[in-house]
Amino acid sequence: MVTITADEESVVDDLLSLREELIDGGLGAHVSLRQRPMEPGALGPITDAVIAVVTSGALATALASVLVTWIKFRVGDRELTITRDGDVKIRLRATNVRQADDAELRALFQELTTFFEKDALLGLNAEGDGVTSDAASRADEDEDLDE
Repeated sequence: MVTITADEESVVDDLLSLREELIDGGLGAHVSLRQRPMEPGALGPITDAVIAVVTSGALATALASVLVTWIKFRVGDRELTITRDGDVKIRLRATNVRQADDAELRALFQELTTFFEKDALLGLNAEGDGVTSDAASRADEDEDLDE
C-alpha cells in the first residue's frame, strides 16, 4: 500500500485533484481517500491522504506516470510524502517543476516506479529492501527528493 500526503497548506485540494487524476489514469479501483476522524465542532471529516494499492508492475508504472504528470502541471511549490508499506518514506519537494527538463522528469519517473514496484512485491519480500540504491538511501534516511 502506498500513502501520499501533501503539505498542510494545500492538502485537501491537492489530494482531491491527485485522486481524480489517478482515477482518470486507470487506477480508480486501486485508489481511495483517507480521512482523519472528525474533531469536535468540525463540519465533517478532513481528507489527509490518497491511498493506492499497488499489486503489479503495471500499476506501479501507472501510479508513477500519473504522479509525475500531476506534479508537472501544478502551479507553485508542492511537497508530498510518499509512504510505502507504512514505514518506508520518500519526500518529494517540487519547486518550479514546469521548468524541469525531460531528463529530470524521466529520472523522477524511474525512481518512483521502482519505489512503487517494491510495494507490489512486498508479499514476496517482507524485508522491504531491494529499491534502487539512491532511492533506498533516501528512504532509509527519510531524505528529500528535490525536483
